[in-house]
Amino acid sequence: MLEKITIKALADPDYRKRMRAIHAFVDQGNMEAVPYILPLLQDREMPVRNAAIVALGMLADQQAFEPLTACLAASTSQERDNAVQALVQMGDSRRRDPLVAALKIERTPSVRQKIVKAISVFPDDEVIETLIQCLMDLDEDVRAAAAVALGKIGHPRAIPALEQMMLSDTNQETSIHHLWINNSVVARQAVDMIRYPEQEHDLDWPD
Repeated sequence: MLEKITIKALADPDYRKRMRAIHAFVDQGNMEAVPYILPLLQDREMPVRNAAIVALGMLADQQAFEPLTACLAASTSQERDNAVQALVQMGDSRRRDPLVAALKIERTPSVRQKIVKAISVFPDDEVIETLIQCLMDLDEDVRAAAAVALGKIGHPRAIPALEQMMLSDTNQETSIHHLWINNSVVARQAVDMIRYPEQEHDLDWPD
């Protein structure tokens, strides 16, 4: 059962109390709280909106899927970033389409990078082609993440684009395992992952 005092706190004029109420519901793991948290996705204060996004992802109730999908178009990058993570946490396969669509219009590199990782678990033709296009992203970390994603997917179709990245991305670096690695090396390792899937590979996502 929900505590009335906690529900009342969700509408408190003090945004910090609204946030504490959200956190309390998450700590309880109470799914009954979801309908009360959903309206806070439209809260006037960004920290409250972010807390609501994170909470709904952790509670993983399917009624939050569409509202969280709408947060992929939120006005701040932090909200969009949290929405990606929340959708991943929910584990609903329907997230594929809105994430692919969001990647095409997302402006913030760190969010694009997170979406690249999120869609890599859907290794169909459209996702592979989308990731190949990301090898030409303006941001070096997004390009590296796309290379890693394609390596993990392991489809030979990606090899020509990765080989081109090996030649053209030589002067850019990304951090993997907290070590700076040339993107050209990341692309080469991704090609090796595809060509030699039976071997053990140490290539991981950019930090």
